[in-house]
Amino acid sequence: MACHPSGLYLLVSFTDKIRHMSVMPGKIEPFHDVQIKGCKEIKFSNGGHLYACHDTSDVHVYRFFTGHLAYKFTQHKTFIK
Repeated sequence: MACHPSGLYLLVSFTDKIRHMSVMPGKIEPFHDVQIKGCKEIKFSNGGHLYACHDTSDVHVYRFFTGHLAYKFTQHKTFIK
């Protein structure tokens, strides 16, 4: 789980998705889902416009308000002989 810098939004990681949630007085409502399996760590940027999540081998960076993928960093593989 990660809290937006403004305190008005949450990101909650489930085994099969990441859910964007809005925090309102007395209730928390989901408003968007991103389908990523096995997210182990999630973090907002300082401004809150981006967030990064880490699955088994890649780091995905998403735009928070649109939910679109901004960057994807794949694991570097080294070959040892």
